Amino acid sequence: MQTFINVVQYSLERGIFMSRQEVISKIIEAMQKEEIVEACYTKESQSDKIIMYVVINQKELNQYLEKRNQYLESYDYILFQKDFGDNKTICIFDDGVCIELKHMFLDQVKSLKNCVTLFDRYDQFSLSAKEELNKNQLLAEKVDLFSYKIYEIVRAYKTKNVILFNLKKIEALGLLADYYVIKKDDNALLSENSYINLDKESKLEIDKLVKTSEIIKELNYFLIKFEKELMQLPISIFSLINMDFFKHVKKDLIDLL
Repeated sequence: MQTFINVVQYSLERGIFMSRQEVISKIIEAMQKEEIVEACYTKESQSDKIIMYVVINQKELNQYLEKRNQYLESYDYILFQKDFGDNKTICIFDDGVCIELKHMFLDQVKSLKNCVTLFDRYDQFSLSAKEELNKNQLLAEKVDLFSYKIYEIVRAYKTKNVILFNLKKIEALGLLADYYVIKKDDNALLSENSYINLDKESKLEIDKLVKTSEIIKELNYFLIKFEKELMQLPISIFSLINMDFFKHVKKDLIDLL
């Protein structure tokens, strides 16, 4: 059996992934041919992984589980697959695309947050699942998650865990890209790759942090500037940000110098 690392390495060697839209369209086309799946949604992800939710009637569960892999394989051959719990499977396809597919029952749809409807067979869930994203809350969430990644960066640095340090740095910069894109353009909330949608100034700022050989020093400079930028935000956004935590991780980072 291939390990997850082997699969990822093999997948990366295969080249460029298909677009998110192409992958999703092939799978939902297979789902729509039968009446087992009543609705399907997708959710923003911080990675290249595609997250999908399907809604089924509980009495159709066995039929759905029998058909699930057929739906997925309508896109491509499944190279690696692992089930988590009773309702989630993650698979990596032959070309490297990764999908996390979850199923839920009719009475659970209201629990979905920040999802985009792919199809709703009988138009019965539109109001509950197509809840609009609140830009202010989303911006604040990106800042708070960015702060948390800085916290993790500090911990990885102190424990000399180089792999974890670099991973958390990438995640932090991804959140930063999300923040700048959302701030600039409401229509880019669910962008596949926020980095490519950055304005020139923000891209230069993030590129500098990506390429520097003195990341701790440059992150400190950046956080000083970023704090001033946050202070200029409208109160409707600023009041939602956990500035106490931001300042705490900023101090922790300074202490590393």
